[in-house]
Amino acid sequence: MASGKRIGKKSQASNDFLEPLAPTGVTGTDVGTGRAFNNGAVSVAFSLPALSPAATSYTVTASTGQTATGASSPIIVTGIASTATPTFTVTATNAAGTSGASGASGAFDGLAPPAARFQTQAVRWPAPPCQGRRRKPA
Repeated sequence: MASGKRIGKKSQASNDFLEPLAPTGVTGTDVGTGRAFNNGAVSVAFSLPALSPAATSYTVTASTGQTATGASSPIIVTGIASTATPTFTVTATNAAGTSGASGASGAFDGLAPPAARFQTQAVRWPAPPCQGRRRKPA
């Protein structure tokens, strides 16, 4: 927030000249689209502090470099490698400017392939018994 600007208990309209405060509560969750291993997509949820001026857009940045922009929470970030464990930060923007970055989310590791659910084992069985009669050689 620019120096000299103060947020008080005035109406929202009087705060319209202030940029939003940094979003809080940033978390990443599995998108749940049914794509194999989530295909590198994370849904990032967040909120603005109670006394923050309104925001018109939000930008989510992954520690792996991907960004996504949206008008409200949650925002889906795509293109993340399934071996990555990214953290996420969020900025809020309105006509007056852009907030500082939020605190980083915890590392998200939901993109990794699921552990093997089945084990393979060698199966052996004896040959079936002879069902017919043996012929005598002539």
